[in-house]
Amino acid sequence: MIKYMVLIGGIFFSGSVLSQDFCSVAEKDFNQEFNVYKKDGNAAFLKSMVAGGPLETDTSSLEKMKILTIVEKYLGNIESLSIFSRKQLGNKTCYLSAVLEYHGGPILAFITYYDAPNSPTITSINIETNIQKMLAEGFFTQ
Repeated sequence: MIKYMVLIGGIFFSGSVLSQDFCSVAEKDFNQEFNVYKKDGNAAFLKSMVAGGPLETDTSSLEKMKILTIVEKYLGNIESLSIFSRKQLGNKTCYLSAVLEYHGGPILAFITYYDAPNSPTITSINIETNIQKMLAEGFFTQ
């Protein structure tokens, strides 16, 4: 009986480790995409992020590019990225929360990655420029 409990516990633990590894893959991918942003600008950044995924033909990606263009107009050049939260949702989904820091201030980005058969795929991108709004809604206290 103990042998079976150890076997079941081992299977559960190994599945949990595999799930956590996908968030590491998603985080690494997002950091690579950020390097595209710094080198080639926001249009290349967003195009690279959505390539091959469900957002590739979604017009909301164009809206995100417009938002980043406006952000750059007011806050200046992008300087750094810090992922402050990563949450495993199910076995194949990872939700990343990041702060993008520009010369004149920060914005927040929320990205959902899915472990698609060929590569990590981004299924949603949300950008929030009003950090105070997020604080007021209790986002950071959850």
